[in-house]
Amino acid sequence: MDYYFFAGTPFGALPILEFDGLVLAQSLAIARFLAREFGLAGKGRYEEAVVDSIVDTANDVLGDIIKIIFNEDDKLKRDNSKKFVENILPFTLNSLENVFQKQGKGQGYAVGPDLTYADLAIFNALDQAVQAGIVNWQYFDRYRNISGLLRRLEETPRLAGYLKTRPHTPY
Repeated sequence: MDYYFFAGTPFGALPILEFDGLVLAQSLAIARFLAREFGLAGKGRYEEAVVDSIVDTANDVLGDIIKIIFNEDDKLKRDNSKKFVENILPFTLNSLENVFQKQGKGQGYAVGPDLTYADLAIFNALDQAVQAGIVNWQYFDRYRNISGLLRRLEETPRLAGYLKTRPHTPY
């Protein structure tokens, strides 16, 4: 894997966010900052921490997907994919279902009655699994809260518009 360093960035890498003349690096730091700026981080410090933990879980799922997509050993790729689909993803989705029940209280979102960036992180991770061909959308139907969230977000006008016009890549 090649690494590229970008001069003028805080850590020599992308992404960065320039905001009010300041530069912020690292994707999760940027996401957390924007979530707080736009009221998508949760209400109160405990909710914010729960939201962050869900985002970190979604990021772990993305890491597993990346290990599958970019593995050059076909046997290992198949083995990792099988383990992911049969063990890792069901365990994670069941855990998220429990969080939805406890923290979301059946209100349709992972934490509380409102959309947070945790919901968007879940959507992004699961969408990546579908786009990579690891699972299909129907895979999530057995998870009531997760599938409801996915449908709700897909029907959000701005997100729906983006999903229809975005370039498709295998990752």
